[in-house]
Amino acid sequence: MKRKLTFILTTALVLAAAGMSGSAAKSTARTAQDFSGTATDISAQANQRKGRNAGPRNVGQRKATTQRKATSQRRATSQRRSTSQRRATTQRRATSQRKATSQRKAASQRKAASQRKAGQRNIRQRNVGQARRGLHSVSIRGARRVAVGGRHYSIWRGRHRVRRHGGWRTFVALSALGSLAFGTATYYPYAYVSAPAPFCDGLTRDGCRLHWQAVRTVEGPTEFQCVAYCPWR
Repeated sequence: MKRKLTFILTTALVLAAAGMSGSAAKSTARTAQDFSGTATDISAQANQRKGRNAGPRNVGQRKATTQRKATSQRRATSQRRSTSQRRATTQRRATSQRKATSQRKAASQRKAASQRKAGQRNIRQRNVGQARRGLHSVSIRGARRVAVGGRHYSIWRGRHRVRRHGGWRTFVALSALGSLAFGTATYYPYAYVSAPAPFCDGLTRDGCRLHWQAVRTVEGPTEFQCVAYCPWR
């Protein structure tokens, strides 16, 4: 349509420029004007139809775009909610599991500590009982070794060396120790006994007393040692 109008207008202008006179030029001009008006009307009608057709199409496109956006937003919101819910559930489960594990460990540790304490008490009581029972049948005088609580321990009448704290310690002579008074009787230091503290207590069969005490050493510091005190020198 635009090409036809352009051709008609060009023809009219050419004829007019060529100097056509008279009725032919006027007729041609009027014809061109008629065609121009007709073309203008046709173009306007076509634009109106395009506008009417394009209007509903554009509205529909905008609605579809809006609906797609709303749908994608709802999906994204739903996905974020489900993700946050899963994370919260996982965190709660992990926290609950850690708490349960910690409680089980604490309970197990308490039970183990209680059992160890009970076992240690039983061992101490058993050792003390064995020592007390064994001391009644032990004779210190003239002996070089005694059995106390099912174990054998050595007896030294002179200086005695022991290894303590990563080094050697030499106890002073027995004569350097003082005597002990039990009631009206006097007991004199007779020998060093290698028995530990739980067994170093009570009265022996030949009347000596075992005493756990701090003894001076030749090196300087004192060390605890079992000493047998007897009523004779």
